[in-house]
Amino acid sequence: SSVGGGGAWALVHSVTASDGDDDIQFTSSHFDASTYDHYVFFFQNIVGNEDDRHFTAVVSTDGGSSYDTGSNYRSGGNTDLGYAYVVSSTGNASNELAYGEFWVYAPHQTTYTFMRNSGVNVDRNGNVYPTGGSSGHTGAQIVHRSAADVDGIKFAFNSGTIKSGLIRMYGLKKA
Repeated sequence: SSVGGGGAWALVHSVTASDGDDDIQFTSSHFDASTYDHYVFFFQNIVGNEDDRHFTAVVSTDGGSSYDTGSNYRSGGNTDLGYAYVVSSTGNASNELAYGEFWVYAPHQTTYTFMRNSGVNVDRNGNVYPTGGSSGHTGAQIVHRSAADVDGIKFAFNSGTIKSGLIRMYGLKKA
């Protein structure tokens, strides 16, 4: 295929959080079922304003007007939650931050939506863990157990606001 053709990753949108922001959202203007099959969100320098918080994701099926916060997210270990783990047990001190990726597979299919995170987190105690798990938490693999076309996602801490962070959304172009 040609450069930028089927199978190529394309930058869709980028959001830099300001200190005190509640969340980072990507909505229906960023999700394009006719162009992309899958998405990956690269996050960097994710820090919250409160210690020992989870950086989470919830999805929307109405373009970002509302988000599913019910217990429809099943993580590895078969635990049902009201969100998908992106980063577990973050810190808010200097150099307690996270970098990584959050994958969303085939969100435009009207089936369950499969998600996965990977990356590195320096947690609330200065320990290094994978982004989805520390201190007994597991959440690297997540399934949104609602059969619907996902066309929005919101990243936020499970409590408190964002101190800093950048998320870039890339889409995998269809063939």
